[in-house]
Amino acid sequence: MSDNNLNSSINSIKSNLLADIPTATVTELVNIARSLKGLNLWNDSAIETAVNDRAITLLSGATADEIIKISAAIKSMMGPTPSDVSVDDLSTLSTSLIPDTDITYDLGSASNKFRSLYMSGNTINLGDQSISSGDDGIEMSQIKIGTGINSVLLSAGMDGNLVKSGTNSAGQSIAIDYGADNTTLSVTSVSELINITNPPAGQNVLVTSTRQLFVYTGTAWYVIATMDNESPTPITGANNTYSLPVGSTPTVLTLVSADPEGFALTWSYAVTSGALNGTTVGQADNVFTITPSDTDIADFSLTFSATDGEGVATYESSFTITNIAPVTITGVNSTYNFTGGDAAFTITAISSDPEGFPLTWSHTVSSGALNGTTVTAVDNVFTITPHSENAATFGLTISVTDGVGVATFESAFTASSPMPSVDILVVGGGGGGGARGGAGGGGGEYKIYTGILQPNTSYPVSVGAGGEDPSSWQYGGGAGTQSVFGSGTFLIRSGGGGGGGTTNLLGYYNGGGSTGGGSRDVNTSTVPTNIYNTSSDFGTGYRTRGGSGSGDHGGGAGGAGQAGGNANGNASGGHGGDGKIWLDGNYYAGGGSGGADYQQYNSNTPGGLGGGGAGREYYVPNGDHGTGGGGGGGFNPTHSVFVSSDHGHDGYQTGTFGGNGVIIVRVPETAAQPTVTGTYVTTTTTGGYTYYKWAQLGAYGGAGGPTSQVHDALSLSFEANRATTTGTIIWNT
Repeated sequence: MSDNNLNSSINSIKSNLLADIPTATVTELVNIARSLKGLNLWNDSAIETAVNDRAITLLSGATADEIIKISAAIKSMMGPTPSDVSVDDLSTLSTSLIPDTDITYDLGSASNKFRSLYMSGNTINLGDQSISSGDDGIEMSQIKIGTGINSVLLSAGMDGNLVKSGTNSAGQSIAIDYGADNTTLSVTSVSELINITNPPAGQNVLVTSTRQLFVYTGTAWYVIATMDNESPTPITGANNTYSLPVGSTPTVLTLVSADPEGFALTWSYAVTSGALNGTTVGQADNVFTITPSDTDIADFSLTFSATDGEGVATYESSFTITNIAPVTITGVNSTYNFTGGDAAFTITAISSDPEGFPLTWSHTVSSGALNGTTVTAVDNVFTITPHSENAATFGLTISVTDGVGVATFESAFTASSPMPSVDILVVGGGGGGGARGGAGGGGGEYKIYTGILQPNTSYPVSVGAGGEDPSSWQYGGGAGTQSVFGSGTFLIRSGGGGGGGTTNLLGYYNGGGSTGGGSRDVNTSTVPTNIYNTSSDFGTGYRTRGGSGSGDHGGGAGGAGQAGGNANGNASGGHGGDGKIWLDGNYYAGGGSGGADYQQYNSNTPGGLGGGGAGREYYVPNGDHGTGGGGGGGFNPTHSVFVSSDHGHDGYQTGTFGGNGVIIVRVPETAAQPTVTGTYVTTTTTGGYTYYKWAQLGAYGGAGGPTSQVHDALSLSFEANRATTTGTIIWNT
């Protein structure tokens, strides 16, 4: 095809280039310059002017790299020097390009080189050597590497193996055949190396003890390398210690180390102390992920290792998986006081967890007993519901935990009973007086109790009777019977007083007092019953006894409820022990006086009167009924026979009855009042209290006077109304 057929397209390209060159970039200008030469436009004046102008513009402010590129573009536009080629137009070359003189001309120069050489043939001849292009790649007979004596010639052996020959740095000749049989062997020592039989030339052997690599040249072994290993560099990227909260986000450690020889590193870790205790350690090459347990604390150490197969670098880190306990509980008081039957109330406890873990609340009774009060909880809200009647004292510990740490708060709760506190007096019947100058009877046992009784519970009441007077002048008085308040598990029992002993049969003196109701004479008096407290009894009190000791011509005194019998009597009989004063101001449980003896006084001297709670030293006829022992009977020889109407009160042969017992319950006037039943029960309100008293009036016994006093005869029916009194008391709520 004629070139003239392309002129129109070339002209069109020229027009477009002239339009684009003024705005071309450095890279675009380089590409345009290269294409111009192929289109034979490199020497077009219009194109040359446009490229020149654009190059000048781009050079202003150009970088070094851009200047080089612009220079290449300008060089591409420059045509050849006519003297460099003897052919006017290489495009019309139709024969081989052969210089006219051998080894005279160059293709390019040191400063002007051809950029690329494109050839369709397969051989480049370089003197006596050639480089050919074959089906499997470049072909050449041999290649020499290095210069001078330190060089090596690589060539193909007859068996197709690579043969290396030449000299080493010491100028020694070497020849190694890298055949399939010349694998590198390994021995422990040099002596083992020397003992290898018929090694082939080029055989490599590693002596592990010296870390030296030997090659056999065919005649001797030579060291070609000493193999030293450097351990990996120290590990970085980890801290000495870590403190990680329970349940916190994983901690990722990316550790760094390198091998000086460039060998690949293998990473690992080991737990060198402590225990993970639920914490996990994950590994991906040199990246380690520590994930704390959601529930458990732990202390452990990890040792991280990096090895190149021989040397090792290590780093140890200590880990503490921590937990901070919930903060101190608030919203709770240290003490709570309420009354049985009150409305339920709530306590809202407050705490939080520093790490934000959910909290679990609980409570325990740490002391005492709820006694019917109930405690329920919904999360941190605790509801206290008092029992409708019962008192209670208990400690409550409220606890909160985040699963590991715990915070506690203890409160003391006191629930008062809706029932009032009452005071109770229980006195047993007094003992009867002894006959014929005998001793006085002992006062009944005296017991008191202060406390709260249970509502809707009926408490039985039984008041003891006084002891009998002697049936004749030869006998002592009878013992009083016990008084009892309550039943079952709540009992207050007071025994009766002992009866006074009689005189001896001669009857002249020594009234023969009895101890604790017992007599020294053959005719014994009745022993008091239930005098001593037992494990099932409530209340505190005093035991009593009858008169004791030998009188100086008169009977001994009876013991009071608050103590035993006192000193011996004299001619007029010893006076009974004082009664015990109670909250109402009266005396109770006095001892009976001893009877007088005729030998000391004339026939008109009366016997001793019974001691009792109505008075101390003097009998008061109009006072309260007696609860003490009966007085001993006097002795008068003119009345040597028993007279039923005398019974000791007029100083003759026999003693008197003991006073009946008494039970009194004192209730605050403003409190809920009980319902009472029974015989001989009276109700009196005074001084802010209401007194409920069970007592059989009668069977009086006056207190003995001073030993120097002579008692007048009194016409009293001491034996009247001697009986047991019963009833009940109950608070209905």
